[in-house]
Amino acid sequence: MKFGMFVMNQHALGDDPAARWEEHLEQVRLIRDLGFHSVWCGQHYLTEGVWMMQTWPSVAQVAAHAGDMTVGTGILLLALHNPVDVAEQVATLDAMTKGRFVLGVGLGYREPEYRAFGLTKPWRVKAFEEKLEAVTRLLEDGTLDYAGEVVKLEDVKLTMRPIQRPRPPIWIAANGDGAVKRAARMGEAWFLNPHARFDTLKRQMEMFHEEREAAGKGVPDATPVIKEMFIGKDRESAFRECADYLAVKYDVYVKWGQSEALPSSDTLRMPLDELRSDRFLIGSAEDVAEDIRRHRDELGVDHMAFRVQWPGMPQELVLRTLERFAEEVMPEFV
Repeated sequence: MKFGMFVMNQHALGDDPAARWEEHLEQVRLIRDLGFHSVWCGQHYLTEGVWMMQTWPSVAQVAAHAGDMTVGTGILLLALHNPVDVAEQVATLDAMTKGRFVLGVGLGYREPEYRAFGLTKPWRVKAFEEKLEAVTRLLEDGTLDYAGEVVKLEDVKLTMRPIQRPRPPIWIAANGDGAVKRAARMGEAWFLNPHARFDTLKRQMEMFHEEREAAGKGVPDATPVIKEMFIGKDRESAFRECADYLAVKYDVYVKWGQSEALPSSDTLRMPLDELRSDRFLIGSAEDVAEDIRRHRDELGVDHMAFRVQWPGMPQELVLRTLERFAEEVMPEFV
């Protein structure tokens, strides 16, 4: 089992961005020294309710502090980007990380983001699929002619090539059933989301493997999942300690429309005390270890990437959770 951390740079409006970023770099250095395997930076635009730094510069600076850890995007909103730029950025970051970069991508779900980038709803999936194919082929071959409905490239030559061959791995985040099937066909791994109930993930995992087999794909390179994680004395006291911060994040998610991106039975529109059940890793070190075993044994998860900070959370709580995880949980699994 491998463990990673998301640089959760979603912060309360009015927080000092420079100070918060220094805290994130401290977190990265800590998990590097504690023996974590990976670190991830996500992406959103026009983040109502919080502010959020952008992905490429974040990943580049994180990489400078990451040591031998894998560094990745988790996730890049690929449909909003030019595939040539993405391929060049990925190749550059793969060199900066000495071949330890993973490209995590997703379709996204937020109307304000699509509207701001001029991408209308009927073209979103097509844009994602064509851009993913174009990026994949550019990274593998270095040259590309592409005449799609959205992507049109003629005699493109990529001189900046990635270290990894044939290219860095591509992990695809997915919430809905159709997106999970797309991840099975088009990526090396499905990046399981942190919001769905366990039974939904279990059903979708079966569907993922069936779709992958039907597409003639082999065993996925990894089975990674994103999880909210906090360690305290026990489940109830740990939840009380972190609930106010986690509530801000999930209130924002509901306003953004995250609930509608999930299967209809997996609504986020419920009290946080109900929402945490079966979704989040919050409790004592043994509680967290028990939840990890369940994901490993029933879903085949072999890589967990934790989100350990939410808007307003003090740095000392973040560092405490990371240190306790490394000391009390990690040794069983690595």
